[in-house]
Amino acid sequence: MKILVAVDESEESMHALMWTIDHHLVSANEIDSLVVLHVQKPLELYAYPIGPAVYASAVVIDSVKKAQQQDSEELLIRVKEICRNKRIESHTVIIDGDPKEIICQTIDQMNIDLVVLGSRGQGMIKRALLGSVSDYCAHHANCPVLIVRPRKEQEQRS
Repeated sequence: MKILVAVDESEESMHALMWTIDHHLVSANEIDSLVVLHVQKPLELYAYPIGPAVYASAVVIDSVKKAQQQDSEELLIRVKEICRNKRIESHTVIIDGDPKEIICQTIDQMNIDLVVLGSRGQGMIKRALLGSVSDYCAHHANCPVLIVRPRKEQEQRS
């Protein structure tokens, strides 16, 4: 079975990864059974019309992109360390784009059997207004989607 866990910097996504490992959805003997995906959101540049047009220079944009890439790589180093400590082989991937769409595309491209996502525990109104990656994937993914809810103490802190 090939399982994809999508992670970001949130506690909820790390909880989903740990839940996947701790509940033996992947085993140490299976090679390439765990794919950990981090989707970098596209760089959003905002300009405020308060005078002559001001745009971020190429140097600034490049610097921000490099910092974003470094953050993503550090996140996946942490993920690899977690997996290594649990003796689980993992394949990590960083892709730029909209998380909802990239997760669903990756499921198809890598022939994923199950996707595991963390839930931010948003209420119905927030989810309706802001959208939810897990909600989108639950309705559009071509494989089963397991949504791991936050632990009670995490919900109370939010």
